[in-house]
Amino acid sequence: MKAIIISDEEDVISKLDKTLTANGFDTIIYRWLLKALDNIEEIRPDLVIVSANEYPRHWKTLTQFITSGIGGDKTKVFLLTFSPLGNDETEKATALGIKGFISSVNEEGLEKLISLLYEQFPSLKKEEPAIIPEPKIVINKTPYEFDENEIPTVSAIQENRPVIFDPNSASLIFVN
Repeated sequence: MKAIIISDEEDVISKLDKTLTANGFDTIIYRWLLKALDNIEEIRPDLVIVSANEYPRHWKTLTQFITSGIGGDKTKVFLLTFSPLGNDETEKATALGIKGFISSVNEEGLEKLISLLYEQFPSLKKEEPAIIPEPKIVINKTPYEFDENEIPTVSAIQENRPVIFDPNSASLIFVN
């Protein structure tokens, strides 16, 4: 399944991308809503998440375009709203067919996103909802003090600075 994320905030993009990918979506990221609008018809996404705060007027045009059937009749639109929408805006969103509202990208917001995904896409596996944990920080250890689950970065060790460990990524380094 394909999902489009439309936002210009790096933290938002990163967290939504990780959560959607972990739950079976291939993601496409757009920082400009109009560019996404140009490509909706070719991509035919299953899901579009658009930031209503960054694009307060354009999300309505995008949603109308999507719900017209041009981008496919199965596309669901979720709004990312960091500040509450007024009553008029909420009524417009409902009338336009918005399927869900996400108010943050913290753990609570991502859990809500996952529940919306399972509600709107019943074909998703409901066994283990995947939320990517925040990286763990490991401070002041020599290479020999790390246990087998911790992977320090070479540059961090060389510069004797705190080591950031992300359990969901791996790096390899080959030295001759």
